Amino acid sequence: MPDHFTDILDMQGEFGSLHDRMDEDRNLYNQLEYHLLDAQNR
Repeated sequence: MPDHFTDILDMQGEFGSLHDRMDEDRNLYNQLEYHLLDAQNR
């Protein structure tokens, strides 16, 4: 039983870091989009 529990905790940890990376990617994408719109408006 403890083995399953640690497996679940490991999975949660991986999902957490994956989620953080998704947020970072979204921020980069938003910056890119902003720069593209800015360039078009000049």
